[in-house]
Amino acid sequence: SSGSTSTPKGVILTHDNLLTNIEGMVRGANLNQDDSMLAWMPYHHDMGLIGFHLTPTAIGINQYNIHPLTFVKRPTLWLDSVTKHKATVTGSPNFGYRLLLNRAKPKNYMTWDLRSIRLLFNGAEPISVSVMEEFMAELQQCGFGKTAMFPVYGMAEACLGVCFPTLDREPFVHSLDRETLVRENKVKESKRTNENRILLVDEGYPIPGLDIRVVDEFGEIVPEGVVGEIQIRGRNVTSGYINNPEVTNKSFQEEWLKTGDMGFMVNGRITITGRLKDIIFVNGQNYYAHDIEGVIDTVEGVKPGKVAVCGWHDEEEGKEKVALFSTLRFPEEEMKGMYRKILSHVNEALGIPIDYVCLIRSIPKTTSGKVQRFVLVEGFKKNEFKDETLLGTDLFMMKEKEPMKMGEYTNVIREIWAKVLERPLETISDNQPFMSLGGTSIKAVQVLGALEDELSLSLSHDLLIRCRTIQEMDEYLLQIEQGYPSPHKEIAAAREISHGEEEEIAVIGMACRFPDAANPDEFWKNLLEGKCSIQDIPANRWNRDEYYHPSREFGKTYCQKGAFIDTPYDFDANLFHISGEEAAIM
Repeated sequence: SSGSTSTPKGVILTHDNLLTNIEGMVRGANLNQDDSMLAWMPYHHDMGLIGFHLTPTAIGINQYNIHPLTFVKRPTLWLDSVTKHKATVTGSPNFGYRLLLNRAKPKNYMTWDLRSIRLLFNGAEPISVSVMEEFMAELQQCGFGKTAMFPVYGMAEACLGVCFPTLDREPFVHSLDRETLVRENKVKESKRTNENRILLVDEGYPIPGLDIRVVDEFGEIVPEGVVGEIQIRGRNVTSGYINNPEVTNKSFQEEWLKTGDMGFMVNGRITITGRLKDIIFVNGQNYYAHDIEGVIDTVEGVKPGKVAVCGWHDEEEGKEKVALFSTLRFPEEEMKGMYRKILSHVNEALGIPIDYVCLIRSIPKTTSGKVQRFVLVEGFKKNEFKDETLLGTDLFMMKEKEPMKMGEYTNVIREIWAKVLERPLETISDNQPFMSLGGTSIKAVQVLGALEDELSLSLSHDLLIRCRTIQEMDEYLLQIEQGYPSPHKEIAAAREISHGEEEEIAVIGMACRFPDAANPDEFWKNLLEGKCSIQDIPANRWNRDEYYHPSREFGKTYCQKGAFIDTPYDFDANLFHISGEEAAIM
């Protein structure tokens, strides 16, 4: 599907689309029988499925896959595996590079041998020049060559690949005058080294079999060096979106697909500058700004239409920033509490941490009523709202009267939370839920991995299920130290019903999707026949050798059998308001 918002669009892709794009990528990357590919991206992601599974399958070369949950928990395993298997082609979105850099230690760099890497794909989300350059600089000591870094441009509507850079060359970075780019939509090279410049990485030429052009708001082709919307056409490009003719019609200009991406062309090469649509990127996912605003509007005391959410790439930190621009007015004594409530609600509902709250007089809009987000972002970058800006972390700052508790593991846990959540230590209290501070399922797994490294313990996901706060984690770890896990969550006993008591029960739906049964009829048949559905644990569910232990060792299982549903991926995540990403990890 295209995007990861509340209304994802199913992209129609044929075998011809896929094979055409795979052939183009093979030629563009010069993949051959001497290559082997290794990746951690999930197969529900186009880069993982098409780029690192179908492509090597099509040309018959070795491929290695790391489970995405394993990577998030221990990012260094990625390059451990490259070293072990001598993989020649691997890759990651930008946040994966940043995650690895944050977790790598000196001992890791001493053990990695990356001389085998010929291509390191960098795509699937906006590419940070600072993160890319830091990665290349740090990994040079491990034998990584800068010419292997391969910044690319792609999208689901093209199957995957759109533009690849020239092989065997270091990435080319444009240093541009920010004012000229934003105000005039023109490219002007700049040698400045301050905030008045912007660094953008060149993503190369269209892959074989694909045409690309840049147009203005009227659909007219613009000259090279002028920013416009990127359009593509080719045999690999989708014919539209499934069961959505309205969106399909709006997405094409004759045979050209409107990508919604903004960029410019220089010497036939494409550089992406941003999105035409109001999309915000956070940790490899993209969200529509108006969806986030809709979540804010549901907070009690918030009047709809009074806020605007904007995102931009902070080149210095190499990450995305999110700001809430607000015209809401609250009594002074209630203001921080209300905005803390709003930010907590967004954190818990979407897993998006808001970095800044800017109090403004009015929200700039076009004559047609559309929010001019670029005006707000540029005003922020010029410090126009400096005196009326609150840091998101300051809103959660603990009161002086609230002392930090000192459990045996409290300091270690708090330091790990602070690093993973990218928050100051003093903003994290012992009783504040992880999710309310901007935690996500991905970040929770990072905490688990960091705790294992720091404490030299093997911890199960039971810790994440049972413990929402630092205090609960501290108590849980103390119980482990004493030899048994902490039973935090007590399950209420079922109410006994006397034989004479009658109570109406409404059965409103029945799926009966059980082991060896896909529906109620099959389940009933199994019951009548007394069929036993217990079996050995399938190898594709988990590695028994890794988790089995004959004794009741914590983090292991002494059981080698179980009952398993054949199609766990039929789980209706949307019904339970669970994102596809979280469902995959579950």
